[in-house]
Amino acid sequence: MKQNVFSLSFSLGNYVDCTMNFLYILYFVCLYASMILTRTSMNTFSSSNYWDKIINYDNLSDSEKDYYRLKTYYILYWLNSDRFYWNSAVSQNLAVAFFAMGNVASICRICFLLPIIGFVGPLQVKNLSYIIKDFCFYFRSCLIIWFLILLNGLVLF
Repeated sequence: MKQNVFSLSFSLGNYVDCTMNFLYILYFVCLYASMILTRTSMNTFSSSNYWDKIINYDNLSDSEKDYYRLKTYYILYWLNSDRFYWNSAVSQNLAVAFFAMGNVASICRICFLLPIIGFVGPLQVKNLSYIIKDFCFYFRSCLIIWFLILLNGLVLF
């Protein structure tokens, strides 16, 4: 079967994949924007020019006082690590939200397995559940063996 761009553009799986990738890209963009804003605030906070102006705050004009007051609030806002005091539209909070939505979109990629019982019958889906149970059994077995190896190492010393 020949697939072209037109037929692929109407595939629901491609929409979900593109949405997931777009949300993860937004996550990285917002996360790095937050890191850059925090870094610039730290650089401004540690600069000697800023502290010279703050030390001579009483000698500044009213417009300069307002400017440095707002600049100090801005710096302290980005250096505060408690998310309770952050605005909900801060890039760090948006990054976490985009990451969560990307995870939901990635889970939606396997939603096609839910109605598959009507097409292939219960036997095929039952085999899938057996595969998952076997995987969990082998994972638990490996975990027990790993624990026994570590326990053996502790007993020898």
